[in-house]
Amino acid sequence: MKWKQAVFLAVLIILLLTVYILNKNIETTSGDQIHLAIGDTNANDPNLKPLLGVISGPDQPEDSSAPTLTEQYHDIGVTSIRNNDYYDDRLDIEGIFNCGGKTYPSWAGCDPENDAYYNWEKSDAQFQSYINGDFEPFLRLGGEWENGNTNHDFKGPQNEEQEINWIRAAEKVVDRYYRWDGKQRFTYLDIWTEFPGSHFWDRSNKDFYHFWGDAYSVLHEEYPDLKIGGPGFNAGATLQVIEGEDGPAEEFMSYMYSQKIKPDWIGWHIFQNTPESWKEAAEAYQELIDGTGRYKHVAWAGTGFFNGVEQIVDAYGASDLELNENGEIEELSAKETVNIHNKQKGAAILTGAWIEMQYGPIERAYYYRGNDPNSAPNTKDLKNRGGPGLFYGDSTGTYKPTAYAFKLWSRIVNEYPTLLTVDLDKENPDLWVLAAKNDDEEKAILLANTGTTEKIINIGQWTKVLLYQIDDSNNGEIPITITGDVITIPAETVILLTLQ
Repeated sequence: MKWKQAVFLAVLIILLLTVYILNKNIETTSGDQIHLAIGDTNANDPNLKPLLGVISGPDQPEDSSAPTLTEQYHDIGVTSIRNNDYYDDRLDIEGIFNCGGKTYPSWAGCDPENDAYYNWEKSDAQFQSYINGDFEPFLRLGGEWENGNTNHDFKGPQNEEQEINWIRAAEKVVDRYYRWDGKQRFTYLDIWTEFPGSHFWDRSNKDFYHFWGDAYSVLHEEYPDLKIGGPGFNAGATLQVIEGEDGPAEEFMSYMYSQKIKPDWIGWHIFQNTPESWKEAAEAYQELIDGTGRYKHVAWAGTGFFNGVEQIVDAYGASDLELNENGEIEELSAKETVNIHNKQKGAAILTGAWIEMQYGPIERAYYYRGNDPNSAPNTKDLKNRGGPGLFYGDSTGTYKPTAYAFKLWSRIVNEYPTLLTVDLDKENPDLWVLAAKNDDEEKAILLANTGTTEKIINIGQWTKVLLYQIDDSNNGEIPITITGDVITIPAETVILLTLQ
């Protein structure tokens, strides 16, 4: 009997220890919980904005093995496409207008009014691909990055004659596509991209400001109903704006103010792996527009001259670069680049960025890019595992986690269009949260954990909670019913909650 008593005592001790450990764990978990409360309608902008644009696609470069991505774009909810970086010049001025000279581009020595100098076949086909897919074109007038098909002898117009011819050719491009097949096809017109940068403009910045101002003035007078802007300040210029430096963005705005030219919008680019950078950039650009804060010294401060000028992020994404311990910029390893572009980590980063843009003064955004021209998910060569495309460049256009995250963004916009405020009881630098509702007062919460540890969230009491999770193993298509008021967000994961 003594051995039975000993066994009983041992079992009892184990049970008591188990209860104690569980209680300690519950206490620890409760202490680590982040309590989330959904507030009122966002006062700054109560409507979710159509930040569902992409750069390139749905058609592919001629040497790509990927299919046309119209079906995939429809599935994830792409609404608008910016024509840029197709590795050819199909819908760019140099590919359309050619005087037949010895250089490429050839913009001098011919009459730009003569239709004989225009090649519309390829540009028409590309534009028609947008219309066939019911995507709104975000028409960009500019040049293509140096591509493998045609060598560029120079970048951008080189003198006054070329500038005049370029602007006239741009007018003809807009005139052709603005009311394609008798219907108005777009509302935004974009002049240039990636400024400053010798890949697109190899003359001085001062020459560019003069050229851009002339192009805007002509096009604005000819098409007053269009919202015309640009020039797509590159990521380096955006960092300068964040720092409040006297860089090309301030110089550009100063020139426009001196000429009394007011763009309808300004466009800027950002490629970072920290979502808070999007918020910092949007705030800094708004100060530049308003002449406040770090830009209270500008000539238009207090004049309200640029009031109403919109911000558009016309190229954004994660970055292949990072700062090392010495504060120097270096490239990520091949493995880390794969994680950024093709794995759940990138999906979490981009979702955090998208959330920051929704709560900021940004009207439109275009992710770079929709398609990988050539890549495959299972290749052993890390360098060919794909770039920033939402879809692989294989024969089926295989989805990446970023594409599934994009699909959750579009679901929020389409099903829960009213933006709500969110309150957290503690700061969490790696957690990004957006809340929204529909007319039936049903709510949704989009969460992105960009950190390397899980987050435990207390969402309060709801009758029914469905959870959609995106990571390397889950595509967010099949919901999980949640009971209780606590959920766990694994590291580098995106989650959508629908609440009733």
